[in-house]
Amino acid sequence: QRALGQLAQQVAHDIRSPLSALAAATDGLAEVPEQNRLLIRGAVSRIQDIANELIAKRKEMDLKSDVPSVQLLSSLIETIISEKRMQRRQRIDIHIETKLDESSYGLFGLVQPNILKTVLSNILDNAVDAMPKGGEAYVCLKEKGENIEISVEDTGSGISKDLIPELGQRGKSFNKPNGSGLGLFHARMSLEAWGGSLSVHSELGRGTQVRMLLPKATPPRWFVPNIEVSSDQPIVIVDDDVNIHQIWHSRFAKTHSKARLNLFHFSTLKQLSDWKAADGNKKALCLIDYEFLGEEKNGLSLIEALGIEDQSILVTSRYEEPAIIEGCLSKNIGLVPKTMAGFVPIVEAPHAV
Repeated sequence: QRALGQLAQQVAHDIRSPLSALAAATDGLAEVPEQNRLLIRGAVSRIQDIANELIAKRKEMDLKSDVPSVQLLSSLIETIISEKRMQRRQRIDIHIETKLDESSYGLFGLVQPNILKTVLSNILDNAVDAMPKGGEAYVCLKEKGENIEISVEDTGSGISKDLIPELGQRGKSFNKPNGSGLGLFHARMSLEAWGGSLSVHSELGRGTQVRMLLPKATPPRWFVPNIEVSSDQPIVIVDDDVNIHQIWHSRFAKTHSKARLNLFHFSTLKQLSDWKAADGNKKALCLIDYEFLGEEKNGLSLIEALGIEDQSILVTSRYEEPAIIEGCLSKNIGLVPKTMAGFVPIVEAPHAV
């Protein structure tokens, strides 16, 4: 254990220097599409997390090094799915997808995020290994009573029923000559430490499903459970990504008739400032991104400068950053993760009595 601790510390130290260069390089990616920028930033952040975790485990490799916190599970899942797709991009015969819908939008769990990512990563690796001739793997997230179910399904070779009871035990693996049996054991121990459970369901020749149950956690104060909008309310979208404008237009077109749809689309913060100065509409609902390339101000600071805190929602992929969360909480501004823009429920605002 002492040797492992020293090795972990050395690896973490060696990782940090190239990570600093990568982090600096991400600041100059103005020409890279936002989705790719976010993937790079997420990968750098995760490697940094791994380095930090290795240092925390210098003396002992256990589950207590990562403090449990309330996490939006859909976001964690999407992060891992993106990484796995990039890792397996040469395998055009392998398809890795998520199955998310509106019901999965507000599901939070009290977990250790780095460990949950590792658990999902290992299970997805197992799924891909079980499909040497190609196939499909899905990660599903849904509500199940007072719990949340995360399941990983594949169309691989499957596992014999008599071997399933042994899986999840230390040292037990299946169809992996060099397998240590620690992947599913670690996953099961982690789930149980969070008050959940893990089960494996499989059939030879028909694939495998790994089900993980977690207790629901109370959403944090910044979370917007749904977007309330009245039938005649103007809606202002401020984002420098055209895809986000298309998503919001599609979402609101489904909830509003064509005659009532009153959308304003801006790609810069200056356009929002000019519109506010000219129109001054105090009823408009403003959905504003945080980061705008080439602009000194961010969406949060402009919301405060314009005094539109009570009519604004910050829609950003950087919602997990403590400074952004604290800024929203101090100004009572709600947050919607940008990756969930397609799923956040949109409802009719109640009429004032």
